[in-house]
Amino acid sequence: MNRLATIIPFIALGLIAAFAPGPSIIEAQELCDDWTQVEPPIGATSVVLDVTALSRDEAWAVAGTLGTIRWDGMAWSQVPLPDLSSLGTSSGLDAITTIAPGYFFAAGHVVTSVWTSEQLLLEWSGGDWQRIETVELVPNIAGAPRGGAARDIAGAAPNDVWIVGTASGFGTGVGGPPVLTIHWDGSQLTEVITPGPGERQNHLYGAAAVATDDVWAVGYYNNVLPNGVFHSMTLHWDGDVWNHVPNPGESLDQTFLYDVVALASDDVWAAGKDLNGPLFMHWDGIEWTIVPGPEGVQGTIQALAAIATDDVWAVDSPWAVPLISKYYHWDGTSWSVVIPPAIPGAVNVNRAGGLAAVGPCDVWAVGSTSDGQTGFPFIERLQPVAPIATAVEIPNTGPSVARLEVAPNPMRRALQIHLQIPVGAALERAQVFDSGGRLITVLSGRVDGSQSVRIAWDGHDAGGRVVSGGVYFVRAVFQDGRALTRKVALLP
Repeated sequence: MNRLATIIPFIALGLIAAFAPGPSIIEAQELCDDWTQVEPPIGATSVVLDVTALSRDEAWAVAGTLGTIRWDGMAWSQVPLPDLSSLGTSSGLDAITTIAPGYFFAAGHVVTSVWTSEQLLLEWSGGDWQRIETVELVPNIAGAPRGGAARDIAGAAPNDVWIVGTASGFGTGVGGPPVLTIHWDGSQLTEVITPGPGERQNHLYGAAAVATDDVWAVGYYNNVLPNGVFHSMTLHWDGDVWNHVPNPGESLDQTFLYDVVALASDDVWAAGKDLNGPLFMHWDGIEWTIVPGPEGVQGTIQALAAIATDDVWAVDSPWAVPLISKYYHWDGTSWSVVIPPAIPGAVNVNRAGGLAAVGPCDVWAVGSTSDGQTGFPFIERLQPVAPIATAVEIPNTGPSVARLEVAPNPMRRALQIHLQIPVGAALERAQVFDSGGRLITVLSGRVDGSQSVRIAWDGHDAGGRVVSGGVYFVRAVFQDGRALTRKVALLP
């Protein structure tokens, strides 16, 4: 299921063909190496449930009994959680996401009784995890108490975060229980009452935010009659209310959505399953359409990771023995299956805990493996055949390394770009690209002789027009052809 922030700013990418005129992502994907296992931290014994990535050298995941773990560019290590033992009989984290540089949120559930649970939300703003007090959910349509577990998190800023999930309680046939939609404004949690389209059940599993008034949540619902028939559900937040947006999967029986990712307001993917296998749907700013998956393939898409319009990854949970997950890749034209290397000794391989993308050919996947008797935590990473250039890989003969920083991020209409250049290097140009790889503007010409360069971008394109809110990439190209890139979210 989806465990990704859709706005993951401040990401170092390097030499990326997808973000500049030249080779298409199909050619760029040829530079990808095989998926490779990465050793989990010492003491990890259970499934890794979700992952989010900030840069090549920083990623976070939630890992069963260990709580949260962190990648520092060399290894994974445990990050302690606050004491949660007094909250209920048991607790667990199911989702983790990056909202802004230095701000991470993790969400899950606390079991309070045999039949009920509460949502759990933790915030990291540097130093340690802090628990955010839960909110008591309104009763269901019949007046009975509702418990709920958080399944995913998405937000446009640290004070604008949405938690979505599943809530207990059934509808009456006259009206269904509301979906679980909870908002964090930086100081408190508030349940935003959102009627679901289902008369009996309404559940959300994935969320993605483009801006404060452009957030998607996906899941499924069912009605009293015929009992047991589920339909895919897509909801949209417009800044004031959540609206049910019809999708073509609703006209089919037994359709489910488990994840959603957004590159822009008119480029959103949702995925799950139907009776035949993987279900992929795309939003073009006007309507949802079903996009055919690979023919003759079965499985349930549990997680998505979007890098560019023509570079999207997915992973499934399989339907048939051996239970070995496989990857899917969208190249801008069609979905194809990507079979990773076999894991020696593993009978079952579940890669569907979550996906997180840093850039082309740099994607994390998490889950678990089993030898048929014992389960083990599993972390896997796709990387380039040759390492992508980053700050530490640019020749440095002086006291400083190359560094590209952007702030604030997310931005509104003023972005400050600070570029630190090592001795012996020279900046050729600084550019801004949109999420589709189109050049928006050139921010500066060639700069020589200075180790510290500051550049401003006012949110306008090369023609002086104000660009729309969404995800953009600031790219600094050095004279020798190497580059640094940062991802920035522009708020409306």
